[in-house]
Amino acid sequence: MSFAPLSDLKILDLTSVVVGPVATWRLGQYGAEVIKVEGPGRDLMRGLGGQSPTGQHSGTYLHLNRGKKNICLDLKKPEARPVIDRLIAWADVIVANMRPQALERLGLDAKSIQGEYPEKIYCLLTGYGTDGPYGGFPTYDSVVQGATGMAGLMQARDGSPAYVPMLVCDHVVGEIASGAIMAAVLEQKNTGVGKTWGSGCGPVICAGQPSIENSGPHDGNVMGAFG
Repeated sequence: MSFAPLSDLKILDLTSVVVGPVATWRLGQYGAEVIKVEGPGRDLMRGLGGQSPTGQHSGTYLHLNRGKKNICLDLKKPEARPVIDRLIAWADVIVANMRPQALERLGLDAKSIQGEYPEKIYCLLTGYGTDGPYGGFPTYDSVVQGATGMAGLMQARDGSPAYVPMLVCDHVVGEIASGAIMAAVLEQKNTGVGKTWGSGCGPVICAGQPSIENSGPHDGNVMGAFG
């Protein structure tokens, strides 16, 4: 790789499906070493991301996880603990998009890890953040598009709500996360202290939506439902 500014960075990837793998894939494209952990049930995107001769190597999965190393661990079993502990000690950055409650049960949340390793950088990607009425809820790109009003924005042009026919929310938030991780790496090099950075897909996409008043015709009429 001719452009590898992150070649000395080590990433423990506890993510699956799209948003987390986008973030760690981008870091890997800049030279970081990424080890991805999958449970016995495997990453859902193996079978959902298009045709595959094996049924477990879809094009989308291979695209988002290319260049990564991979290990299968059942994190619920005590036998996996020594292995995951070694991976945590090895990593500079831990990226997760499991539900916060599950991470806490497994002792893989930011508080548990940084309590032992304060220099580690920890990135948690969720659907709607960790607090509030939707805190910790799982979600998918199409649900976020509906919940944030993105699907409703199509109403101004086409007369009815519609989804953007790609995983736009996951890709946007994943790319933002990779940038935030790189910023945290720069600060850690200056201070020696790691940072926790978390983001919900819903809040990030909401922040990018125009207000209803500025989205419709400027004739005093209010547009219909946006979510």
